Amino acid sequence: PIGHRNRRQEGIPLLERKFFNSLKSIYSKEHSDRIYSLCLDKEKTEQTPVNEFMDMFVLKD
Repeated sequence: PIGHRNRRQEGIPLLERKFFNSLKSIYSKEHSDRIYSLCLDKEKTEQTPVNEFMDMFVLKD
């Protein structure tokens, strides 16, 4: 299966694409891009305070 550790190289891009498509189904393209780019940058993600990270996922009017 695609999620098997021996297929990790093949599976990660598919999971990233699935995550981004899910973001786009909920948020604007610009907001989805911000979340996605932050999540792809491990160092920036680790430096982001948890409350700021979680706030990115709150739907606002």
